[in-house]
Amino acid sequence: MRFSDYSNVFKYHGKGIYALSRVLDTFTQIHLFDLRRKTDTATIKTTGYTDNRYMIYMPVYTSVCVEMIRKSFEWYASGIKYSNDDLIPVFVDLGAGAGKAVIVANESKFFTLCAGVELDKELSARSERNIPAGGGNVLHIHANVESDGWVDELLKTIPDQKRRNVVLFAFNKNSYDEQVVKNTLEIIRERFENAIYLYQNPMHHNVVLESGFMEIQRDAQPNNAHKNFKYIIYRNSK
Repeated sequence: MRFSDYSNVFKYHGKGIYALSRVLDTFTQIHLFDLRRKTDTATIKTTGYTDNRYMIYMPVYTSVCVEMIRKSFEWYASGIKYSNDDLIPVFVDLGAGAGKAVIVANESKFFTLCAGVELDKELSARSERNIPAGGGNVLHIHANVESDGWVDELLKTIPDQKRRNVVLFAFNKNSYDEQVVKNTLEIIRERFENAIYLYQNPMHHNVVLESGFMEIQRDAQPNNAHKNFKYIIYRNSK
């Protein structure tokens, strides 16, 4: 975190009141998270990606990530779980970057397992430094989200007789173009009976609906709110 980071944000957004609000957001929603935990989730990665369908890494806003996870779990508790204590809630970030959403999910204590799937070696290594596997029920999966190998790695940690009880919470911070979103959703529908999809900055909302998911919750922000505060939560409609 450098003063020049804030200066650049201020200049980029017009040097007015709105620009000041974006500077404040940068501190409270991005850098404060790392200061409190001595992690590095804030550093943006702009180059070196193997596929141009993948977006550059930028961290999710903290308050939005916390809200999405809390709201999705509340819906699960009332809409899926009921009194079934055999269900196993599992969180996975598809395109985990530096691991921020995995950290938030792990800190929530809602999930039996929290995992991050990341193909980029640099980001994957940073995620492991930010949240070591020994620091909780955390799994780092270095894999392509368009191949269901990440599902196999995830389910290895669950006893065979209990795998049907997994309820998957899949997080996506607008990491991909519509084809990748479609491919990952097909994998989720094929491999999990119950799944909840947490989509921040939901650019491909129609693709999610066309893939057999239905909307169950969205942010309460006005339509003109900044995209970093926008999200929709879905569940598969089997």
